[in-house]
Amino acid sequence: MASVTLLLVFLVKLLIFQPAEGTCDRSSILLGAEEVCWSATVKISDRIQYTTKSVLNFAKEKLGLGSEEPFHPQQCDYYECIFKEMKMLNENGYPNYDKMIEWIDNNVIYNHAKIQYDKIRDCNAALTASIVSDKYFSGDLIPHNEDERLQTKCDVAMEFMKCIASNGTECVIFTYP
Repeated sequence: MASVTLLLVFLVKLLIFQPAEGTCDRSSILLGAEEVCWSATVKISDRIQYTTKSVLNFAKEKLGLGSEEPFHPQQCDYYECIFKEMKMLNENGYPNYDKMIEWIDNNVIYNHAKIQYDKIRDCNAALTASIVSDKYFSGDLIPHNEDERLQTKCDVAMEFMKCIASNGTECVIFTYP
């Protein structure tokens, strides 16, 4: 009995006192949301878009017009789905800063989270400014044409994912594309 207790104490210490410089493993919750959204949104629409693009390219080649570039979808539905699955959208359907910070607090090792906090803050500030001024939101945080209005919530979700995914480190938490 004493050896079982010592083993349990050892395992608890091992779990609690992990090194602060832990590996940058992506959260299984986020990976699960990505898998659900990939199956639900991208695969079906990709096939439809790919088939359409293939038929058009085939017709253009037969007419001697040359084909277009290969199809590489940027699916706003996929990114919007991830935010929904992770419960990171506010009541208006835009990415929610507080819910993202709460998720980072609970799922990312502190050293990696510090950088992501800054990136989420910058992206959120740009998104808030875009919503208030009804101007285009760019995930690159580069101002666009002054006349461009705020895009759909789906497109905003895609641009927001693009923004938070580019955190400038080797620790990938969110991915785009």
